[in-house]
Amino acid sequence: MFTRAQVRRILQRVPGKQRLGIYRFLPFFFVLGGTMEWIMIKVRVGQETFCWSAMVRSRLTATSASQGQAILLPQPLE
Repeated sequence: MFTRAQVRRILQRVPGKQRLGIYRFLPFFFVLGGTMEWIMIKVRVGQETFCWSAMVRSRLTATSASQGQAILLPQPLE
């Protein structure tokens, strides 16, 4: 692994320290976040993607539950 001095030396080479300060690292985090989101949407493990199938499954469950409630509503006594 990297030592603290090596990490500090690498971080010092990122331009914009005087003008932007710590915010000069934001583009790296935007790219990292976009990459992670792309992986979660596109990458499959077996039959499952990380988030899409879970979202579809939850929508199907909610739809089927609401349809079941609509069918099984008690009828008023006459």
